[in-house]
Amino acid sequence: MPPPQSQPNRNVPALLDAAIAQLEAGQNAAARAHCERVLYLQPKNVDALHLLGLILCAGGEGEKGLKLLRRAIAFQPRHPAALNNLGNILKDLGRHDEALGSYDKALAIDPTLAEALYNSGNALRELGRPAEAVARYDRALILRPDYAQALANRGNALGDLGRLDDALASFDRAVAANPDFAEAHYNRGNALAALDRGMAALASYDRALALNPSYVDALNNRGIVLQQARRYSDGLASYERALAIRPDDAGTLNNLGNLRHEQGRLAAAIEAYGEAARHRPDLPGPASNRLMVLNYADDLTSAALLAAHRDWGARFAVPSPPPLAPRRGGRLRVGYVSADLRTHSVAYFLEPLLAHHDRTLVEIFCYSNGRQGDATTDRLRVLADHWVPIAALDDRAVADRIRADGIDLLVDLGGHTGNSRLTVFAHRAAPVQLTWLGYPNTTGLATMDYRLTDAIADQPGRSDPFHTEKLIRLDSGFLCYRPPGDAPAVVAPPCAGNGFVTFGSFNHPAKLSDATVRCWADLVGRVPGSRLLLKYGIFEDEATRRFHQERFLAAGLAPDRLELVGHIEDTQGHLAAYGLVDLALDPFPYNGTTTTCEALWMGVPVVSLAGTRHAGRVGASLLHRVGLDELVAEDLHGYGTLAVALASAPDRLALLRSGLRDRLAASPLLDGAGFARGMETLFRKICPV
Repeated sequence: MPPPQSQPNRNVPALLDAAIAQLEAGQNAAARAHCERVLYLQPKNVDALHLLGLILCAGGEGEKGLKLLRRAIAFQPRHPAALNNLGNILKDLGRHDEALGSYDKALAIDPTLAEALYNSGNALRELGRPAEAVARYDRALILRPDYAQALANRGNALGDLGRLDDALASFDRAVAANPDFAEAHYNRGNALAALDRGMAALASYDRALALNPSYVDALNNRGIVLQQARRYSDGLASYERALAIRPDDAGTLNNLGNLRHEQGRLAAAIEAYGEAARHRPDLPGPASNRLMVLNYADDLTSAALLAAHRDWGARFAVPSPPPLAPRRGGRLRVGYVSADLRTHSVAYFLEPLLAHHDRTLVEIFCYSNGRQGDATTDRLRVLADHWVPIAALDDRAVADRIRADGIDLLVDLGGHTGNSRLTVFAHRAAPVQLTWLGYPNTTGLATMDYRLTDAIADQPGRSDPFHTEKLIRLDSGFLCYRPPGDAPAVVAPPCAGNGFVTFGSFNHPAKLSDATVRCWADLVGRVPGSRLLLKYGIFEDEATRRFHQERFLAAGLAPDRLELVGHIEDTQGHLAAYGLVDLALDPFPYNGTTTTCEALWMGVPVVSLAGTRHAGRVGASLLHRVGLDELVAEDLHGYGTLAVALASAPDRLALLRSGLRDRLAASPLLDGAGFARGMETLFRKICPV
């Protein structure tokens, strides 16, 4: 309602003071009414226009507020506070370039306006210009050395640049300046976690939560740290606390799915990932994680899996620029994109190729989406001509970089596994795009041209209809393995000393399908006195142990015949544990890959069941490369019969064990040079330059 006509203009300062006081008290409606009264009396009152614009924006009326701020600035162009606030509103609307322009105008008028320097740093960071953001924060801090918000966001920008130690120092200064700044403690925890200082990160998250018990992001990241520390029950409790506060938080739901996946609780993982994707359909990660888990299911057809992958590909398709024409002449520029260029299963099979690439024919670019490295990372970095960190870049920026590098063939090594960058391939970053190695199924992307495999893992004519990519097959097999250089010696079969046979599997618990559990329980029961040893890190968790013990018990395996072994820290200790196993069992419908190669290298024969799709035929492909086709069964009955027969023939087990490492060393599976020549020939065929 407009004020009475008798209201004198001299009341305007009092009305403005009242509006400011009410705004600070959170009484926005009353503040708005006072500003409207002022503007009724003085339509060009800059302070009222400015203040009402802020009130409208805070109330969700951003465009109306924006117009009022622009009117205020039109009446008084040299109003740095209004220009700064205009920038804030533009930034909140996602118009970061315009926001930066407004901040710059404010700073041109008043270079000492620390808030505008801080805000412009935030805009620069949103625009993917973290180095410039740091410079703005530094200028703000010269003016206000105890500016805690600037110190905290400076730390975030330094983190974007990969300068984690400097970021941590900036967060330390922020919490020193304001010990009750929960967000700074949270960000400090993130930096510590990235520096692999998990327990220190946990303390920072706990401090943030002491200040703000409803801090969902801190609870979520706290759960991640606890999970990485193998404190699974504590991690689960942290996720559950977060979801009790915000049930639709997609990040926490996704991480809950990760924990359930790790435990092998597939139905619960699929449900959590599905919920995360439902609440945030714009995020590719949860939907990708769900696809990954679907590969373990023993009740899904290839057609159903294809439909699920096609749906993902359609959902995350992006308008692509015109197809890039292949270059003509010179070395073939091959880009490998992965989050796993470290001690990881992918690296065990990538390193032989990089080490044996003919550098006169191939120029190697590694696009690393990992934030941490190790000794394996150092080796791979040396083998690449170009090493490009991409974790801090968005998809379009990565695609632009790849195009600028003139990549002829871009190779995805992750598929729908954690932290992969499939969405970069949706941008058609290179003229020819191929997926290989890290994922056992189609990507679902129309822009992925090829999937590299072999004729055993993907039978010609049978697998092709269930892929959006064209399948190309390497005659010598799609894998080449680099065994650990410090592996202990092969030991005699343990049954010689134990007096009983030990079956074993070191595979992920998610691969323990119901059909696998029933089959293994049955065949152990058919071999008198035999045992089943399962090893994986999460078996340290009591709830996980109990879950799988109950599954095997329900399938008829007595508890005293099942041994669950948890994490072994060093590689030699892990490999030495194969010395406890007489015969390895390959799970189905998702076989082992690295575990199969490790078992063979340590002299342990592996019995595999050839399934109907790639994930269930990798074992057959690997065993064929080392001349052990007789260890592959074509049906479930044959699988059990073969395993029982081998377990009942200790002399044959001993003979196989004594020659396996030499057999592997002489096989195509370890022929890095031959594998590289085959890959290069294939690359040239699909990507002539």
